[in-house]
Amino acid sequence: MNAPHVLKKIYLSVLIILVYVVQLRAGELQSVFATQIRPVRPAAYIFNIQFDAPVTATSQIEIRFAEQFTLLQNIIVSSDDLAGGLQAVVEKQKLIITRVKPAGSVEAGEALEIRTASVVNPVDMEQPYEFQISLLNGNTIADSMTNSVNIELFTNQKLQ
Repeated sequence: MNAPHVLKKIYLSVLIILVYVVQLRAGELQSVFATQIRPVRPAAYIFNIQFDAPVTATSQIEIRFAEQFTLLQNIIVSSDDLAGGLQAVVEKQKLIITRVKPAGSVEAGEALEIRTASVVNPVDMEQPYEFQISLLNGNTIADSMTNSVNIELFTNQKLQ
């Protein structure tokens, strides 16, 4: 083999590795709390998230719950970190959150807490469940993460 051909293969390999590493870099679902962990009971859920992309005025956040959860149609969402209002739509296991009259943005890497009510717990609350959370800016997925986490009971001590 000649040297230019070998160099092309090396450059291509490095490029593939870089693309793979960039795709692995994603935000983080830091924790999930529920206001109660009794099986098959409605609860409010608190998601602590850190995106690797900014949450802009036009961003949408999608939270996909595992099949074992039931999302009621009259779901409510809120966040002290997102100025303005939030609107929620349920599509099967997916909660789609849209900002209403947004003010400002949340920078990449900043902590973000999202609270939602009217989620019915699964039968087994002792196992970890997978949540997929995506940040959409326009029609493009700006960040996405899938984490399997144990759901913790939210208590007033979590505020301190």
